[in-house]
Amino acid sequence: MLIKAYFLLIMLIKAYFLLIMLIKAYFLLIMLIKAYFLLIMLIKAYFFYNKIDVTKQLHQLSEIPGSRAKTLCIARQD
Repeated sequence: MLIKAYFLLIMLIKAYFLLIMLIKAYFLLIMLIKAYFLLIMLIKAYFFYNKIDVTKQLHQLSEIPGSRAKTLCIARQD
């Protein structure tokens, strides 16, 4: 009877550590989802920056006489 109680105690301790590992895995999953959304935001910011950069380049080109960039600039502002 004492041996069965001892093994039951060991099983309860293992179950406790398994529960702790499951909670850690849950928080790790939440962190991975946050990292995924952060990556999406970084990609959007990169493309937004490139769009601003292209617009600035078009404005610089539109200052050149005889350049067609002015019409591109006006079309891009829409």
